[in-house]
Amino acid sequence: MMNGKQKLYFFLNAIDDARVLAPSGQPFKIHATHDLKKNYRETELDQLFTKLEKDEQVIKVLKIGDRRKEIENMYALGEPDDGCWHIELLPAFDNYFLKIQNEPEYQEFMGRKVTPLKAAGIHDLSLLHPIIFSKCQSLFEKTEYPETVEKGFKVVRDRLRKLTGYETGSEAFGKGKLHIKGAAAQNVDLDFNEGVKFLTMAIDKFRNEKSHTSDAKIDDPKRAYEYLTLNSLAMNLLDQAEILK
Repeated sequence: MMNGKQKLYFFLNAIDDARVLAPSGQPFKIHATHDLKKNYRETELDQLFTKLEKDEQVIKVLKIGDRRKEIENMYALGEPDDGCWHIELLPAFDNYFLKIQNEPEYQEFMGRKVTPLKAAGIHDLSLLHPIIFSKCQSLFEKTEYPETVEKGFKVVRDRLRKLTGYETGSEAFGKGKLHIKGAAAQNVDLDFNEGVKFLTMAIDKFRNEKSHTSDAKIDDPKRAYEYLTLNSLAMNLLDQAEILK
């Protein structure tokens, strides 16, 4: 029998599986029997959907599943209620799920060997943005430092392209009308956004410099980690992004 955390893990895995068959960015369905294997009481399902929608703000519930109504309408004329929860994933879902996947308890639940993290310090990639950690950890541990840094640059460019259709900071903040929330005060909002723009532009310039040679001159883990922290900062700031009208 699963405990509370394990039920959350199973639930998130079911959501991740269900979205694979759905068109990108489109809502999809979760069925208590077919997708969740009858592992949840009705009240537990209500709590889980509410937790993810209201507390974590990673999904939007478009329609609440009603198993009883599905049974009642099984032989009814017309289109019966399908008993499914209809949900839409919000942009924060991937980061939230990545953070969960990095928990040792999740690794054990999935039957994976838990490898202890390096001692806390400048090489502790678990302190970085979850996507940077997920994409770069294995390369860093293999001491493939140029490839690690290149991957970090690509993660930032991919995020810019997903947000605006442009992958360079200058175009994303210009043509793409990207705006970052979170300035200390309204009167310094422009300075704050200029700072984020120039950070992404610096990442783009570093990426161009290192991609034009087979020798990126990164053989020091400390320097590679410093580049990753630069990418991590950019990703954390881009998590607060909006597009101006």
